[in-house]
Amino acid sequence: MKIRSTFSLLLFFIVFTKGYSQLVSETPLKSKAIKLTQKYILADGHVDLPFRLKVKKFRLEKEFVGIPIESKEGDFDFKRAQKGGLDAPFMSIYIPSNYDSKGAKALADSLITMVNYIANENPSYFGIVKSPGEIKENS
Repeated sequence: MKIRSTFSLLLFFIVFTKGYSQLVSETPLKSKAIKLTQKYILADGHVDLPFRLKVKKFRLEKEFVGIPIESKEGDFDFKRAQKGGLDAPFMSIYIPSNYDSKGAKALADSLITMVNYIANENPSYFGIVKSPGEIKENS
């Protein structure tokens, strides 16, 4: 199972990376990639969405909640992830090195609060899971 998951993850990055657009246009390969992403759980272990939203002045208010669901900016939004077959995006709490002694903990805490807020406000799109079993239950 571990090898299959790793293969699916690698295939996802190969197929959905901009530099491989010619590879994607090959119908049999694209069809196989779609089948694999439907058959296996696909996880992305490093989604920098929280920090990107912080830079964009995301606020914990209703009018900002839709940004992680659909956006033309950045590398992640729910609709594009779903289209690509992503089941489990891990929202990384990225802290730039210049925060090392200047409020790194406060920034990390605010990003964790943001992720929890997004999940709580959008339960049909996002959830907080704490084990691989919970990913299986929710995918």
